[in-house]
Amino acid sequence: MLGACGIFDLFWWSILGEMLDYSDNPAHTFGMGLSANVFGVLCGGILGMAVTSIGLPCAEVAVIALTVVCVTLVMLPPLNHQLVLLLKSHAYLAAYDNMSQSQQTDIVRQIKTLDPLTAREQEVLQLILSGKSNREIAGALFISENTVKTHARSIFSKYDVGSRAELISTLLKNQIVG
Repeated sequence: MLGACGIFDLFWWSILGEMLDYSDNPAHTFGMGLSANVFGVLCGGILGMAVTSIGLPCAEVAVIALTVVCVTLVMLPPLNHQLVLLLKSHAYLAAYDNMSQSQQTDIVRQIKTLDPLTAREQEVLQLILSGKSNREIAGALFISENTVKTHARSIFSKYDVGSRAELISTLLKNQIVG
């Protein structure tokens, strides 16, 4: 039963990982996620003890565990969709999205970096500023999510920022048109 709840936990942390990049206070977001994780383990433990104390046959326990997995798979796409909507509604991202390609390029060039961005880092940066997730960037550029994360860390380092939220704020805070 804990294993079935662990599936939900795995998906939850992948969604939470995306949120950390956009959070102004990643420690707070991480703390909330950890609290939810502990609550999930507690619920899985209680459900497991309840199933064990009833003395259900192994086949019925397996059906209950599969039901938990199925419920998880049904719940996660709407949760992920809500996260994407939250990210897309970020004021700076909306303003950036409404700019012409030349305005977008000018914004990126205006802010000095510690080291110049590579061509691939510039592509990744444009997609980050368009509100794309690591998965969406990987798909658009035909690279792995780990490669996207590596490029993002390099971009953060070159702009001397610690998160996507800080990067977006640094690049776009003076660009919102009234």
